[in-house]
Amino acid sequence: MIDFTLTEEQTALRNGARTFAQTVLAGASSVYSQLLDQASRFQSTYPIRKAVEAGFIKGQIPASLGGTAGSLVNAAILVEELYAVEPSASLTVLGTGLGLTPLLLGGSQEQHARLLKPFLSREGEPLASLVHSEPEGTANWLEKGSPGLQTTARKEGNEWVINGEKLGTTNSGGWDAKGADLQCVVCRQAQSNQPQDPNSDPASSILILMVTSTELANNKPGAFVVLGDPELAGHKAASGPHSRFTDFCVPEKNLLAPPGSGAQLVEQTFGTSAAIVGAMATGIMRAAFEAAIAFAKSDTRGGTAPTCIDRVLRIS
Repeated sequence: MIDFTLTEEQTALRNGARTFAQTVLAGASSVYSQLLDQASRFQSTYPIRKAVEAGFIKGQIPASLGGTAGSLVNAAILVEELYAVEPSASLTVLGTGLGLTPLLLGGSQEQHARLLKPFLSREGEPLASLVHSEPEGTANWLEKGSPGLQTTARKEGNEWVINGEKLGTTNSGGWDAKGADLQCVVCRQAQSNQPQDPNSDPASSILILMVTSTELANNKPGAFVVLGDPELAGHKAASGPHSRFTDFCVPEKNLLAPPGSGAQLVEQTFGTSAAIVGAMATGIMRAAFEAAIAFAKSDTRGGTAPTCIDRVLRIS
C-alpha cells in the first residue's frame, strides 16, 4: 500500500497554496463572469502579479536553473489547491510552466541564461506558451501519410521563417493579443504551403523555434496576429487563441530543437505535464464533491430536513 501521508513540508505547502487561492484567486470569477467574451474575461485576470510574487512561476523552474521547483508530488499538491478554487486563472499560471518546459528540457546554457530571466524575477506578469495545436487538429500529427503540421518553417540565411496558423495554445497571444513573452512554436521544416511527403517520417522534419518579445517587435506589422479568442469550455477566463504567422522571422540563436528532434521534445513536454493535468482534475472533482455535499446537507426539497442527510452523514 502506498503511504499518502503528507510530510510537514508538504502540509505547509498545501496550507499556503490553499490560503493563497482563497484570498487571491477566489474573487476572480465574480469579475470575469460579468464579461461577455473570452478575451475580455482573460484580460480581467491580468493582475496575476501576486501569483508571480508568491513564486508560482519561479516554482516551476528547476533549482539548477535558478528556480525553486520541488518534487512532482509537491507540484501536484499545489496545483490541486489552486484548481479547487479558480481553474481559469490557475491555468494561465500553470500554462506558463508548460510553455517553459521545452526550454527547460532542451535549451542550451546560453538560451537558459538569456530567456529565463523574466520568469525568475518574481516581477511583472510574464507569459509563456507551447504553441503546438492547429485548427486542423494535432492528435495524429506524427502519423505517417497524414497531412501533418501545417505550420512550416524554412531556413533563409541566419533566420527561420514561420508561416501557418495555431489554435488553442494557452497564453500564446499574451495579455495584449500581440504575443506572449515566450512562445515555443512547433513547426514542420518545409516551404510555405508545401505538403508533407506521405512516404516520410513526420517526426524527421519537426523543429521548435522560440519567439520572444524581441522578435515580435522586430518583425513587420501583421507578421503575427491573433485572429480570435474562442470560448474554452470549463476555463471561461483563460486564453487559447487562434493565431497566424506570416513570413515571421526568427534568428538562428532561437532554434530550440533542430529538425528531427522537435517531436521528441514535444512528447517529453506533454509527458511531464500529464501528472499536473491529473492534479487539475482532482482539484475540480474535489470542489464539485464539496459543493454536492453542502447541497445535500442543506436542501430540504420543501420538507423539514435535508432529503439525503442519512446518506450524506455516512460518507462525510
